[in-house]
Amino acid sequence: MNTAELGRLFKHVPAAFAAFVGGLFWTWLCGYTLSHANLPQPKPIWGCRIEDCSAWWLGPLILAYYLFPAVVFAVSGCLAAARMWPVRKTTVVFALLVAATVSFYVYSFIG
Repeated sequence: MNTAELGRLFKHVPAAFAAFVGGLFWTWLCGYTLSHANLPQPKPIWGCRIEDCSAWWLGPLILAYYLFPAVVFAVSGCLAAARMWPVRKTTVVFALLVAATVSFYVYSFIG
């Protein structure tokens, strides 16, 4: 790996990390807001609460459920840096990602 490729890599990593942290923030904000909102409680998916019947695969599934939006934000941040998107396009893409993240958690909480 030569110096130019290494320099390009170090431009993408901070953008991807910042977007990942932003995705984690939106995930936390959605979870916090929905847990404190006066909404009907979600129905158990498998007929029992997570404390009563947890399988070995439930832990990784929940982790993936909470990390999925953050990973999508990170990939988008890396693409925005790599392709040098204009500010307007980056803003639109991240606004759509925020709306999708909120919709994903609201739908899964209520539905």
